[in-house]
Amino acid sequence: GGTIDLSAYSQTEKGRYKEIASPDCLLQGSVFVTCRARDYFKEKFKDSKYGTDDDVEAMARAFDMLK
Repeated sequence: GGTIDLSAYSQTEKGRYKEIASPDCLLQGSVFVTCRARDYFKEKFKDSKYGTDDDVEAMARAFDMLK
């Protein structure tokens, strides 16, 4: 768990398949989702009274519990 493995292929005119993008393994586990949520909250609320580090961290913790 925690990774996404991607490969991309295209079908040729002769009905065969050829690789069109190299395989890639991306780390996309839940900790990365929470980090992106934290960044989103920080940007979204940066000019509001809810943009403090403590508030953003509380939002990220709440998000983490719900996902």
